[in-house]
Amino acid sequence: MSHPKANATSFKKGMSGNPKGRPRKVIELLELARASVPKALEYAQGLLDDDDADPKLRLDAAKFLTSYGVGGPPKSTVLVDEDDEVQTSAGLDVETSRKIVAIALVKKRDEPSDES
Repeated sequence: MSHPKANATSFKKGMSGNPKGRPRKVIELLELARASVPKALEYAQGLLDDDDADPKLRLDAAKFLTSYGVGGPPKSTVLVDEDDEVQTSAGLDVETSRKIVAIALVKKRDEPSDES
C-alpha cells in the first residue's frame, strides 16, 4: 500500500510544527488564570464557612474545593465483549476491572430468566 504524498502543511522531519511556540496572548491568559486561583479558593472557602449563605452556593463551593483539592471521582469505563472478556479499562487496573465484570456476570446469571 502506498502512502499519500505529503502536502504543503506536512511537518518536515526534525522540525517543530510550532517553531514560534505558544502565542503570547495564550500565555498571558494562563498567567492571569493561575494568579486568580488563590482568590477563587479564598472566596469558595468563605462561602463554605458562611452559615447565612444559600445552601446551594455552599454545596457548590464544597464541590469546587474538593474537586480541585483532591480531585473528582475517577471516571472509569469497563467494556466487555460478547465472550465476557474485558476489552478496555480506563482509570482502573485490569485486575479490578475483571473483578467488577465477574461480579456483574454472577448477578446476571442469578437473575430469573424471562424465557420461562
